Amino acid sequence: MRIKKNRFIAIALIIVIMSIAYYVALTITVDSANKDLLKVMENNYQDKSLIYDAVKSLDMAIFMMPWNHDLRLNRRSLLLQINDYSGALEAVQDDLKVGKDGLAYEYEGLCYEFLNQEDEAYKSYRKALKLYEEELAEKPNDDFRTAEIATLSMILGDTLRAQEILKTRKIPSDSLAASYIERNNQFILHYKSGGLRYFYNKAKERN
Repeated sequence: MRIKKNRFIAIALIIVIMSIAYYVALTITVDSANKDLLKVMENNYQDKSLIYDAVKSLDMAIFMMPWNHDLRLNRRSLLLQINDYSGALEAVQDDLKVGKDGLAYEYEGLCYEFLNQEDEAYKSYRKALKLYEEELAEKPNDDFRTAEIATLSMILGDTLRAQEILKTRKIPSDSLAASYIERNNQFILHYKSGGLRYFYNKAKERN
């Protein structure tokens, strides 16, 4: 009886030690990824070697936390910054296996655009638009999704709908996404052509 009890205690201790070790390793890995990402941002995304280091750090962090949306979003954003469109496309498609997400579909479309696969790009944009519309039906006052619907409507050729959204919806100045939304609104007003790539390149110019 005592042997069984001692064995149970030993197993329990091993589990506790392994859990603590995993938590410590996870914390160190994620902190390292965040620090490398901060270096990239402080350098205004100009140093490609810093971006490559950050991507490697994010790879490790994602390996340990595959469910973390922010880590995945940062990784595909960095791959786009270094013009690794195939890598970014592969990353975002992996993300979509974890869960459907409007922004991920937008990234997928953007990658297809840069790879000169316009038909695939517009399929992705329609998926993003449909998802945003479904989510907005549940949360009618969601400013971010409203703005994305306007942007995607413009890209997909529904100019009147996009402009109508801008006229009828006033984004509150205290909205967390206010500056982003206002920027996209200005892009829409001066939009000519070029898909989401147009908005992406304009945003890079202003950063």
